[in-house]
Amino acid sequence: MKRIKFTQGFSLVEMIIVISVFSILAVVVTQSLTLSLRGAQKGRAVGSVRENLEFAISVMERQLRNAKSLNCAESNHNTLVYVDSYGNNARFACVTQGVQTYIASGSASLTRLTNSSVNVVNCNDTSTTERIFSCTQGSGSPDSVIIKIRASDASGVGQAEGSSETFTTQISLRNY
Repeated sequence: MKRIKFTQGFSLVEMIIVISVFSILAVVVTQSLTLSLRGAQKGRAVGSVRENLEFAISVMERQLRNAKSLNCAESNHNTLVYVDSYGNNARFACVTQGVQTYIASGSASLTRLTNSSVNVVNCNDTSTTERIFSCTQGSGSPDSVIIKIRASDASGVGQAEGSSETFTTQISLRNY
């Protein structure tokens, strides 16, 4: 009589190999998903910082281009004093309030130009390379100021990934 051998199911070795392959595949998929989400988060953080800095720079540029003069003697590394187009003393300043640092504008009281989602990194830096405002008054040439603002996402979400932005511009007054 012939014996019929039935092979049903999987051996233990086959099961271990399949589980190992699926485990490695799960780790690879999880890592790529995590990197993708982190990149999207960084992109949003950089976009927010850039948008805030562009707004602040545009307000400063518009005000300073039409200003009557700069007051470099009263200005320092984080404050720029100027006489606006109406003859009023006004200023731009980097303000530290608790853990928040931001750019503000005004004459009597300061109005915030950057929102709370952004921190100005070089607000309290007194080194010559990281000054926010570098004021120049020259004879025969228009007053000018170099503005260098370095800011990062205040939530800290993208800081490890480098979500800080630096904007540098030079603005010359039209009235000289």
